[in-house]
Amino acid sequence: MSATTDRPEAAQRVVLHLPDWAPRRARRMAHVLRPAVPPEPATFDPAALADLPEPARRWLTHAIVPGAPIAHRAELQMHGEIRLGRHWHAFTAEQLLMPESGFVWAARTNVGHLPISGFDGYAAGVGLMRWRMLGLPVQADTGADVTLSALDRLAAEATLLPTSLVGATWRPGPDADTAVYAHHVTGRHARSHVTIRVTPDGRLQRVTMRRWAAPDGRRYRLHTFVVEFDAEFDAGTMLVPDGISANWADAGGEFFRAELDRVTFE
Repeated sequence: MSATTDRPEAAQRVVLHLPDWAPRRARRMAHVLRPAVPPEPATFDPAALADLPEPARRWLTHAIVPGAPIAHRAELQMHGEIRLGRHWHAFTAEQLLMPESGFVWAARTNVGHLPISGFDGYAAGVGLMRWRMLGLPVQADTGADVTLSALDRLAAEATLLPTSLVGATWRPGPDADTAVYAHHVTGRHARSHVTIRVTPDGRLQRVTMRRWAAPDGRRYRLHTFVVEFDAEFDAGTMLVPDGISANWADAGGEFFRAELDRVTFE
């Protein structure tokens, strides 16, 4: 799926926020994720990629318009399907993403005729999940395991804001079309490592990582987490990976499918 945004308009600074239907705690977390305003916003210069592995250069030069503002935060509206148990359920969601600090993903779906809404997030050093059905809590979790899992998720989702990876630490991947970046979050010592695969024409095709999680609902441990993309969303100054499919390669397979409806940067 793609949408075209007028480039001058896309470069303007906007204030991003979650919608009123998002839980109050989610909106409070989102408020924490506000980038500092530099005196003179940096812009993208392809020369800054000179030392990156070739697949990383191929993707980022394809994805980012030269001279585009270096955005630090994105708002993404999306729709798709999520697998809960054995069944797939349609959802809509809005996400605030600031790869250097955190994210909040707020979504709504239905199980049968019963509405479920809530959010997953990471901000100020804490990972959190809060979900309700008919207004009653059905999942509320935090702690070290949830926080580590959220940090790994944030590392993979940094690819949805390509400018956030221009200054990342990169190394060559296991073959000619792959590269690996180390993702660091402000205030944290741990780094998550993510492998990207890039098509010959520069489109991001896949990200793979070992992610701390409990997809089977039991014990947390490292699992192989894979996200594939089969399209791009034209957000004016950037081509954002789209046609999203996420799966646990060693623990149940595909569980998430989404298409982007709107992307805004600041």
